[in-house]
Amino acid sequence: MKTKKRSVIAVSVVCAVAVALAVIIPAANSFRNSKLIEQYTQNNLELYSPLNVITDCAEIDGIAHSVAGIKEAVRLGADTVTVDLCFKADGTPVITDDYTDINENTLKAEEIFKLMCSENYEALNVNFRLRQLSSLSEFNRLIGEYGISKRVMISGIDSKRYPLISGEDTPVRVYFDFEPDGATEKSVENVARLMNDYMLGGVVIKARDISRELVEALSQKGIPYIVTDVEKEVEMYLTMSYGAYAIETDSPQLLRDAHDSWKDITLKRLDASLLDELNK
Repeated sequence: MKTKKRSVIAVSVVCAVAVALAVIIPAANSFRNSKLIEQYTQNNLELYSPLNVITDCAEIDGIAHSVAGIKEAVRLGADTVTVDLCFKADGTPVITDDYTDINENTLKAEEIFKLMCSENYEALNVNFRLRQLSSLSEFNRLIGEYGISKRVMISGIDSKRYPLISGEDTPVRVYFDFEPDGATEKSVENVARLMNDYMLGGVVIKARDISRELVEALSQKGIPYIVTDVEKEVEMYLTMSYGAYAIETDSPQLLRDAHDSWKDITLKRLDASLLDELNK
């Protein structure tokens, strides 16, 4: 009987500890993140650098790609919406992440081009993430017909597919996925080589590989880049503190709010500084 009671007590203690940790650990992480954000915002936001919020097309009624989903992504704060690009057998560009399941209901890229030329969406940029390699001739023809080449980019090209596509293949910007090798100077040299060899519009770099030194080096060389996988609020502030402003996230409104909050803090600080100067 005593053994049974001890077992019950032990289980109860374990459960109590687990519950306490479930409360304490998130609270501690939240406190730590708040302190980090406070630390980042002690510095002024670079107001001359506009934020480009990039996010995937919003899922509507279980459908991953739709015109309604693009509109929803814009409503949530996106400047650039990412969709998956594949092709029908006749070369027609369509929007899906599975080229084996293209049917008559699959969204055509042309529907997105029409949206981009419609009222209220003239500022919309679209990132076509390449899921299937094919001839870009029809895609290029439509881009020319709608006159939107400056607002379109192609991404999704990893190192295994570098030799298969370049900026010479299309009038839109082509971005390669890039993983820095650790040494900032060498990494930037490699990016510059890729830019030259493949006539790139820029590179895509994961947040885990970004550093202040790399961002500064890329900026000094005038090399466009996009930082991806920026999801947590503290990661957003950290990425912006490096000087990166083309950021892809699944939480566009959170990123937009973080940027606006830091912008307000900066403006208030600058106004207070100006008043102090005037009152001297």
